Amino acid sequence: MQETQYLIVGASHAALSALQAIRMQDAEGSVTLVTRDDALPYSPTVLPYVVSGRSAPERVALKDGAWFEQNRVGFIRGAAVTSVDAAAKRAKLSSGE
Repeated sequence: MQETQYLIVGASHAALSALQAIRMQDAEGSVTLVTRDDALPYSPTVLPYVVSGRSAPERVALKDGAWFEQNRVGFIRGAAVTSVDAAAKRAKLSSGE
């Protein structure tokens, strides 16, 4: 896996809140977000409303790709973190990285 100062596992509301908090304290540090999903972060609580036609599909996304670029966030999709060695500051991904 690429070297990063901050690793965020998952792409939920909590993960994005953590990311915003990091950026408030460290505007330049390298941040990488890893998620099993192949899509950009989305709100699963909105999905039933989209399926039923009561909400537009574009309301599901929490952030778009441009937001990650603007905030200089590495975004790894479709991979799970399989192990973490906190002492060595290393993580392994299901993709082999």
